[in-house]
Amino acid sequence: MRTTAAAAAVAATTTSRSERRAPGRRAALAIALVLAGGFAACTDKTQSSGDAAAAPVELSPVPKPAELAATWIVSKPGDTWAKLRETGGAPARLLPQSFGLLVSTFLGLPAAAADAIDPDVAMTGVALSDDKGALEVAVAIHVRSGRELTARLSAGGDAPYSAREDAATGITLLEAKAGKASTGVALGVIGNYLLAARKPTELTRAGPYAARTLPKEPPPKVPASITLEKRALSGPVAAAIRETWKGKQAELARLDDDNRQKHGGRAPDFGDPRAALSALSGAIDGSLKVLESSAGGRVAIEPFGDRLELTLELDAEAQGAAAETFAALTVGDAEPISALPALTPIVVLTRTTSASRQASAKSMDEGVASLLGDRLTAPDREKVKGVLDRLAQGRGDWETYGVYLDAGKGGLVYRAALSDQKAFDAGARDLFKLLAVRAVAEPLRQFAGESTVKQSTAQVPGVPGTTQRTLVQLKPSSMRAANDKTGKVSTELQNIELLWAYKDGRVLGAGSFDAVPVLGALVGAEADAKQTHAGDAKVAAALARVKSAAFVVLLQPLRLGGGSAQMSPSPLVASFGRRERTGFVRVEADQAALESVLKSVALGR
Repeated sequence: MRTTAAAAAVAATTTSRSERRAPGRRAALAIALVLAGGFAACTDKTQSSGDAAAAPVELSPVPKPAELAATWIVSKPGDTWAKLRETGGAPARLLPQSFGLLVSTFLGLPAAAADAIDPDVAMTGVALSDDKGALEVAVAIHVRSGRELTARLSAGGDAPYSAREDAATGITLLEAKAGKASTGVALGVIGNYLLAARKPTELTRAGPYAARTLPKEPPPKVPASITLEKRALSGPVAAAIRETWKGKQAELARLDDDNRQKHGGRAPDFGDPRAALSALSGAIDGSLKVLESSAGGRVAIEPFGDRLELTLELDAEAQGAAAETFAALTVGDAEPISALPALTPIVVLTRTTSASRQASAKSMDEGVASLLGDRLTAPDREKVKGVLDRLAQGRGDWETYGVYLDAGKGGLVYRAALSDQKAFDAGARDLFKLLAVRAVAEPLRQFAGESTVKQSTAQVPGVPGTTQRTLVQLKPSSMRAANDKTGKVSTELQNIELLWAYKDGRVLGAGSFDAVPVLGALVGAEADAKQTHAGDAKVAAALARVKSAAFVVLLQPLRLGGGSAQMSPSPLVASFGRRERTGFVRVEADQAALESVLKSVALGR
């Protein structure tokens, strides 16, 4: 039944004084949460019989706005929110359990309005973009009865809102009364939809399409999805990235200027920060060109309770940077990671072609020359180029890099396919000889210490054949010891050992202060799958879901402290790849990994 004025007044008084005076950032948080696809909910069990019996209101659709930048739909918000809270673990369980309470909390509504929210019908949203890239955003949340909710919020002298109809759109605007409700968010009702935006103008411009048209669209295949129009990718999204980098670039340039002034205008002893900034700027510009030459995109969010998956897809136009970048990718599964020891909580996998490796070698050669400038002589430049060319020739179509941690022992591991073993071996040996190149050796001697390189072969127990060995000896510089305020820097000689061996068309390598046990663990894992990521059910399942990827990262937050064999698996897997003309970035976080990340964020670590 309809709420009486007296009942509405009582409901209105449930708004706490802090809720009534909540700052405008509550609205920003609400909109941000919705844009992230997390503004969903579990079934609200506080509904009244009158609300349940409310008749549906049919709204005729409106045309697609010319300024449309993005839309989003959460098809079954009740199930989605329940799974999101479950996946997030303990930190997520601190959030409201009910969708109605979540909405009322973030929008500053009286708690008594929570039971009016319908958690079983899709929630939609719209973002419009003007010619200058400014965004107008509105969210449409289904309620059991629009009339009932309007009466609860606006009827009676103590009601927190007053109701006024916008004749052009048919939206009933709920205008906050001073001191009784938050003015940081604009609210309205149309049919059985509650609309929320930052300003009333955004509400009336974007709200009708969100409430009248999007609910009639076919439901997405995933619980929460965002559709990005080309207008968004080449407009506000690209503009935001460009503006952010512009500010950061200016800040870094100022720091370089200040440093040069402190040293009488002299250039840095090692590398040119401006060259590094230029290279980074070029990489960002290249990424923006991919974004701006994409025809559209999608974001899919899918919580499973035990893990969360998020995928961003970009559809390339017929020609342009996006089409060229995606076509050049060599893709496959994550099987090479599966064969690494389970005690490698950080792993990176890359897939390349011979052509892309040659192009990468050329790019790195130019980058090193730009970074070192005239400190790098022509003969030394040829040495660098030769090393990079030989490594590009020798490497195969995939490489894995990992951090190995085991109760006090640790190091780096490398496992890769080979194309030309002889070329790779020559390139690997000559790579460490570059430490003697003057442009590298002089600043290294000053800031780190005097280095010497000794190369030999060895027979390592458990490793078949002959193992190649490079020993880098470093005597810490007096400057390094003098600047150390902790007293932990020793002036004694330090050894860094690098070992690599060849087996069945692959190279297996390790680097550490004592690399023998690290290489032994890598070789041993190849003979016993139980010692690898493939032997860990959770990690193996996460890696098996990676398809068509050119670049993959595996991270296990709970195993970063060493002694990881006893720690719970917590795979977080990110991959970049393509399917035909569509490029994608996919992130999968296990419940334990997500909970660990959320706790770190909450604690500011």
